Amino acid sequence: MPPAGVRPNYKKLIGILSQTPLPKSEFEMSDNLETLGFYHATVKDLAKIMGMNHSSYYVKVEESRQFRITEFRQKMNALIMFIYGLYFPNEQEPFSGSPSSVMQQVQSQEQTQSITIKTVITISLVISLTISVVSNFIFKFIFK
Repeated sequence: MPPAGVRPNYKKLIGILSQTPLPKSEFEMSDNLETLGFYHATVKDLAKIMGMNHSSYYVKVEESRQFRITEFRQKMNALIMFIYGLYFPNEQEPFSGSPSSVMQQVQSQEQTQSITIKTVITISLVISLTISVVSNFIFKFIFK
């Protein structure tokens, strides 16, 4: 049985991570210190409730007052999975079939479909242009 307060903070972390956008690159930075502060406060609360040192889960803020989104997501996910393994191993694993992962799959499919549609349109235009050129050539040759 988890100590009182673990589950609400665990759910809070899952909520934060599910709403954190994927970075465009590994080194993309964010200046959203409000969300980072909320996350750090949650880590601090969990450390106190669980009686453990969670300093490895804090995210480093650069001199530019920004932090790497990848590091933020990785550390938050590591803490979520640590809590899951410690207190909730018999429950469904976080993010397995959750709406956010489904959304990412749908977005990926939409991107693929968009590329396919653009390719089909391009091929159609090439075919149409070819037919037009051939038709003009035949017309000129026949009526010459």
